[in-house]
Amino acid sequence: MITRIEIDGFKSFLDFALDVPPFLAVIGRNASGKSNLLDALVFAAAVARGDRLLDAVVSARGDATSLFHRRADGTVVDRMRFALEFSLSREDLDARSPEEDAGYFPTSWRYEVELRLVPQPRREVLRVVSEVFSPFGSPRFPENGRRFPPPAVQVATRSRDHLLIPDRERQVGEYEDNYLDWVPGSICAEELNSVMVLRLEPTELARPSPLGHEVTLSPVGAGLAGYLQGIVEATVSEDHPEGVLPLIKARLTRLVREVTDFDLVTDPHRGDVRLRFASRHHTGFEADQASDGTLRILAVLAALYDPRRRGLLAVEEPENGVFPERLRDLIEITRQEVHDRDWLRSWRAPNDEAGAQVLVTSHSPVLLDVVPRDEIVLLDNATRVGGGVAPSAVTRPRRLAAVGEVPQRDASGVPVVAEAELERFRVAARGA
Repeated sequence: MITRIEIDGFKSFLDFALDVPPFLAVIGRNASGKSNLLDALVFAAAVARGDRLLDAVVSARGDATSLFHRRADGTVVDRMRFALEFSLSREDLDARSPEEDAGYFPTSWRYEVELRLVPQPRREVLRVVSEVFSPFGSPRFPENGRRFPPPAVQVATRSRDHLLIPDRERQVGEYEDNYLDWVPGSICAEELNSVMVLRLEPTELARPSPLGHEVTLSPVGAGLAGYLQGIVEATVSEDHPEGVLPLIKARLTRLVREVTDFDLVTDPHRGDVRLRFASRHHTGFEADQASDGTLRILAVLAALYDPRRRGLLAVEEPENGVFPERLRDLIEITRQEVHDRDWLRSWRAPNDEAGAQVLVTSHSPVLLDVVPRDEIVLLDNATRVGGGVAPSAVTRPRRLAAVGEVPQRDASGVPVVAEAELERFRVAARGA
């Protein structure tokens, strides 16, 4: 599980740090940095798992230059830094180690990376210039002690005494040729490979999916029908002839009461698979006739109940096209599944809880009514001054004051969000 994200020099972030519990709601007004946070998560995860930097930049919705933080006078910082902290399960670590090495690795790990624009003969090129992966909080491995191969090295090749990541065209250092060293990095790599960020577009959700190959759910929702079919194929058994699909159907019909059922219809002549819904008033209608909210809710449920998914699920503004009462129910179901994963036992090994982590960004005040305050962070903008450079508009995270708590500042000096400010947020959201 990713437990902390640090961002410095990326878009609207300078010295930004966010602790991430199993469920986290990130709220804020428009332009407060919610979308930038998801961009940073996507970009940092792509870099950490060794994707081509060109692909990582595209996934962050920008070009290499525009990703760097820009000050008020137009000057740009000269580097970006990210850190991801992980909490790995003892079961995963020990299962991949010899029996005599059980308990050898600590469960808390930290990945750090720095990127810069490096001058080339004709242009500046984005490069990873520093990368560290190491345990922390362990007496066996003191801080600034032994380093381990980072998650990205899982796709590296060995050249002489070095590990080379071809897409980055740089040597990442020498490591002991001991397979044990690769255990924590491989687990984190699997976690990063399953990070899913959803920015759902109804037109993409409604499209049929091609037959003949496995379909993943894209960030905008393309491939939903094929993704659901893949879930069925991965979970079908004698005891579960439809796999986990009945559970997804039950949740959807609970949330969208007008819908009574849906099916996956395979058409070999068209070469596709598509969604067909049933309602109280219609025996069958295609996905392009379903409401935007129905499609969005179904996509979130599919990702939530996919037993193959092991990483962080981030959903941008699930309230779009969703009635407030249904948003409330969707968030309650999501929180319940994060904290209680009993249904997984039919499809995973005992004690395998990986993937039980969700981050939601929203400007809906509904979340204030259904999510405990210690699971909510408000983002807003502040002006950073000092350091001999021009001022900067930066995104900052703010903790919500508990009910009855006297407003104060957190350890970094940022004021907590008082009840009066939350009420202004509610009023502004209703006005919008």
